[in-house]
Amino acid sequence: MPLQTVLTGTDYLSVQDVERITARIAKDHHVSSDHATKILNGTIEFLKLSAQYPKQRFVPSEEIDIGWHTLLLYTRVYRQLCQKLGANFIDHEPSDGDIRVPKGGSAKTVEFMQKNEIIYDHDLWPERNINDCQADPCNCTGDGYTSQIATA
Repeated sequence: MPLQTVLTGTDYLSVQDVERITARIAKDHHVSSDHATKILNGTIEFLKLSAQYPKQRFVPSEEIDIGWHTLLLYTRVYRQLCQKLGANFIDHEPSDGDIRVPKGGSAKTVEFMQKNEIIYDHDLWPERNINDCQADPCNCTGDGYTSQIATA
């Protein structure tokens, strides 16, 4: 089921949690508060995508990965978010040999969203040529991470 609108962090998190997390993103990554908010919103959209399509493996863009890393620091909030999205827990797995990054990296995630008419913030997903990603799938994401729904 495609997303109809770009969501906001407060659709799933308290105002206080959104403020804390966006302040952390802004401070740690030297971006404006508005851009930090976009990153958080895009990260929640990415996690929602992962929850809605649990058999797929998705690779985040660099900015989405920043938001994901920051959310993971707030373990209580992250766990509750995953549950609100309908997933027990969404694993964040580095690609360090034993986990294969899907060919095409984050470009493949964008292709999936476009094919399924899922609305996403294009500013957070730079255009990548999937063919460029075939030779080295890690060159099309922040650091080769994939999402996977935990089954336990």
